[in-house]
Amino acid sequence: MGWVKNRFAEEELYRSGLQSLWDQVRDAIGEAVAEFNEQMENPNAITHSPCMANGKYCIRVRKTADESTIEIQLNPKNRTLGISPKGHGHKEICVYRAADDRSSRLKFVLSGEEISAEAACIAALGEFLFTPPPHRSA
Repeated sequence: MGWVKNRFAEEELYRSGLQSLWDQVRDAIGEAVAEFNEQMENPNAITHSPCMANGKYCIRVRKTADESTIEIQLNPKNRTLGISPKGHGHKEICVYRAADDRSSRLKFVLSGEEISAEAACIAALGEFLFTPPPHRSA
């Protein structure tokens, strides 16, 4: 294929593959929330819900103890996964790109390396969940 045809195919992949990529992120966030709550021995230590603030690819995670929130979103315009901690602006976590092997999938890339949706979730949520370090109720 010529470069123009390749570019059309790549742009189509960004349109058609975004929902699948988002589903992976959403599932990884859901698993993290469930595991955190299990470890805290509190089914509502943190909650997550869809957030339309930044489009349909956005989830809000909330700590019930202090009501702090963070929004995790895919930005189709600049092809990034980013976070918006309440009151602290926006931060890009990683980018997503078409897979190099033309396998009709999108992948996350951080510091030039492909990472899983779970690793992207860790990068997006880790600091929020563990700052300050959580303490189980006695």
